[in-house]
Amino acid sequence: AAQLDQILQVNQTTREDFRKLVELQLVKQKLFGKEINIADSDVTKYIEENKDSLPPGVMENPESSEAARNIIDQADEALGLKFSELMFSGSQEELSDTENAQPAILIVSMASLAAMQETLGDKTPKTSVLAGHSLGEYTSMVMSGAIGFGVGVRLVRERGRLMKEEAKDRPGGMAAIIDLDEDSLEAVCAETGVEIGNDNAKGQLIITGDKLRIAQAIDLALRRGARMAIPLKVSGAFHHSILMRGVQDGLGDALSEISLQDPQTPIVANSDRKVITTK
Repeated sequence: AAQLDQILQVNQTTREDFRKLVELQLVKQKLFGKEINIADSDVTKYIEENKDSLPPGVMENPESSEAARNIIDQADEALGLKFSELMFSGSQEELSDTENAQPAILIVSMASLAAMQETLGDKTPKTSVLAGHSLGEYTSMVMSGAIGFGVGVRLVRERGRLMKEEAKDRPGGMAAIIDLDEDSLEAVCAETGVEIGNDNAKGQLIITGDKLRIAQAIDLALRRGARMAIPLKVSGAFHHSILMRGVQDGLGDALSEISLQDPQTPIVANSDRKVITTK
């Protein structure tokens, strides 16, 4: 107990937080059938983090949770194909393809939530607000009831298809720049012709653009003081205002065909930090 108290003090957490971490660890083991580092667990954080690739076998053992299995079956039905087979045994290349990665991430997010609710029951943390970046905003819309799960899965797969096609015509890449202030990185971008695509957190900015220019920006950012620069395993220059411009029309057409409902849980937009409504 004394050692635990010391660990919790060092990590600035509480016994209750630790209990929730362990509970969710068990949920994730139940869903995925493998050990997951507790430090990587989401407990009450319902802000969906977007990643553009998934590890192979990301859904190795969904049968261990009936609720998760139901979500996966709904996704297969919505897409009209056995998409779950790709999630169970797809290669890294297949899962890194954004046309597959985007629906897979949404499905995993909702299956994880369903498994957590199934396991914790009344102890499931209550959601008071939702937010998300990129794909995460679509996940938030599904979680809030603004769009149905089947609609959301089809929509993000179409989004991924459009982004994939645009990336074929105008190839590019992304990189995470660690511990370089935004002003310095803006200067790097101006000199190399890339853009800041994401402001993920303090000390972590994402650049996006032409692959050669990304390599030049990485080199320059490191010389300007960045602690680390990590090329991302993505299939395009996502969040680039010019290289992804062609996605807008196709996605607008897809969005025009769905009906949005008022969110049952407030969603905060990452563009202006205001609550989103249909009005």
